[in-house]
Formats: sequence, C-alpha cells, structure tokens
Amino acid sequence: MKITLFPYHPFLVEESGLTVFDFSNPKQYTQFVNSLVFGEEGLVVSINDKIVSPDRAIDWIGEPFADVLQQSLSKKLVKFVATQLQNSDQISLLEEFRQLQNHLQQLMTANNWPFKVDSTVDVAAIVKAIGPKAPPIPITEVYDNIELCCKTRQIMSLDNPCAFLNASHYLTRKELAQLEETSRQYNAAIIVGEFSSVRREHLFENSRYYFIDDDFVDWRYLPHE
Repeated sequence: MKITLFPYHPFLVEESGLTVFDFSNPKQYTQFVNSLVFGEEGLVVSINDKIVSPDRAIDWIGEPFADVLQQSLSKKLVKFVATQLQNSDQISLLEEFRQLQNHLQQLMTANNWPFKVDSTVDVAAIVKAIGPKAPPIPITEVYDNIELCCKTRQIMSLDNPCAFLNASHYLTRKELAQLEETSRQYNAAIIVGEFSSVRREHLFENSRYYFIDDDFVDWRYLPHE
C-alpha cells in the first residue's frame, strides 16, 4: 500500500509493523487527518498501483482509547462471530432464541397486551443483540488496548492497516518499542499520525518513519533490519 500526500512522492506503508507520519506542518497534519476521517481531497491511497477509497483501505481508529477501539471493532466482531459459527451452532442459537420469543409472547398474552413478538430473526441480529465485545481493559492502559486490537484483528483476519492518532503521546519509550514488536507479532499494519515539532526517528528505529517539517520538506527513514 502507498499513501500519496500532494505534492510528495508516495509514502510506502509497512505490511506488518508501524508506519509513522510525523507532521510539524499544521496544514499537512490537518489534511492527513481530514482525508482519512472525512474523505477530503489531498490524500490518495493505492494498492498495487490501483487507487482505492481511503475509508475502505484503512480502518480509522483515532485516539487509542478503549471506548474508541471497542466502537471500531464492534460491527466487525458481530459479522465475524455470525459468519464463523458452525451451521449446527447457528441452528442451536436460533432455536434457543425462538424459545425466548415464545416465552415473551406468553408473558405479553398473560398481561392482556395486544402485542406480537417479531418472528423474523437471523443469527447476525441475535449476535448483535447479545453484543460480543473484546475483554474490557482500563482506558488508561493504552498499550494493552492497542495490543488487544492487534490480536482481535488477527483473529478476524483483518489485514488492512488501522490508523491511530497521537499514539506516542500516551506510551512510554519502552512501550513504543514493544508496539513495534507486537505489530509484527500479530502481522498488523499500523499507521500512526502525530503532530511533532521535531524529528523523532530515534523513537521508531524499527518502524518506517516519515517527517514533514514546517517548510514542507519530507524526511524518510526505513526500519532497521
């Protein structure tokens, strides 16, 4: 995958690991974020030289907090669980749910309420109602939440990059180094967008690091082997 920010040459995104974009130029930082979040012009994503929609190619997460990560994963979790259940498990789930529907209908009838239970139901609707969620982690444990996100995405076979905003603001230097290793361990492609007044390639020695300064000059660093 390549990301093109005009007027620069394309920026290559790591298939497994961190790709960090540091901006000291407010205009470029705002353009980067707004293009990924709202689809504004100024950023082009391509895979194998074919242009693709940024919102389809990259999962935007934003600030790496627990509630944001849960929201990002919730719909994908429902779809994953509903489609990965064995046929026998789906049938069992539907039968149990219909028993619950019948029980509710009996209760309403006993109370002389003229209501009817909606008999149309599918596995996805049941899973959504029950609401599978990733294990809760305190919101302050940012690294643990990012790691859980990587692990969950691997389980669901999601291989497109996810994009975090200002992740290093909430992580220690040791945790940043761990995140570089964790992203490769789970074969996760992570894009990190940050606002920084100085180059910080020393913090991301094992990542692909880009820095765009106030004069619109781009600096590029490859991960150390």
